[in-house]
Amino acid sequence: MQQRLKNLLKKTLSPQVYEKVRYLYHKTFISGIPEIFAHEYDLDSLYLLKPHGHDFHMYVTPRYRFHYEQQSYEPFTARLLNSLLPRAQLFMDIGASYGFYSMLVASRNSAVEIMALEPTPTTFAVLQRNLGLLDNSNNISMHQLAVSDCIGRRKFKVTFASDSCGFFDHPNVGTLEIIEVDTVTIDAVLKDRAPCPLVIKIDTEGNELAVLRGMAETLARFPDVKLIVEFNPATLRAANVEPDALLEYLDRLGFQVFFIDEEQAKLNQATVDDAWSPKTPNDYVNLYCVR
Repeated sequence: MQQRLKNLLKKTLSPQVYEKVRYLYHKTFISGIPEIFAHEYDLDSLYLLKPHGHDFHMYVTPRYRFHYEQQSYEPFTARLLNSLLPRAQLFMDIGASYGFYSMLVASRNSAVEIMALEPTPTTFAVLQRNLGLLDNSNNISMHQLAVSDCIGRRKFKVTFASDSCGFFDHPNVGTLEIIEVDTVTIDAVLKDRAPCPLVIKIDTEGNELAVLRGMAETLARFPDVKLIVEFNPATLRAANVEPDALLEYLDRLGFQVFFIDEEQAKLNQATVDDAWSPKTPNDYVNLYCVR
């Protein structure tokens, strides 16, 4: 869709109507979209489900029904996060997608404040709808922003798969369109916040190192910080970051880093001189980082 037309439609249409028009345009005029992704950004196809093993409901597009209904989504990571909630006061969901982890936190401890940040427009609309289902949504703030190491605007790739969007070419799925998004740092978001027990989940499709670089002041001010960080060697390399560099940076920040083994339901400690590849039999793992 030409940029001039996109700008005009944004000014004249409501956000939901604009996203519907944009979806229909791509479905009608852009060829080569695999059938599995046909409804990826179709808000009319949303389905309300209860994730397996959890006591909340959320909307998803059709492709994700299997992830949440037939499987337990990242079960050990979810259990680990749940164990951190009695002490936590603030949870930041960086790359929140449809809001699974934000909803998990809200359903388990309504006293925890939640900040959910997601840059992809249609995905953010689903996030808003999901978090609006919660009784305690007044304790939740949602921000259509990409988190990185600087404040500004940047080109962002909306991929066929809505959970793979990011700043870089994704190694497993093609790009549907390139948009511009506003960027922010964790330091900027929390600059006026008093220190408190803080848990941050980071899933930014290869941009995780930049997110960490943008929270140096936060780490200096907040003594109690725990991180859950996606570790995907392929998306890191797409961002010109060697996987070891992410582990080494976390080590320099003073974190003990553990690979989360979802199948065995255990933590495997990583060290800077430890080979990471045997710990990642799948495409990615989550890291648990504590200091």
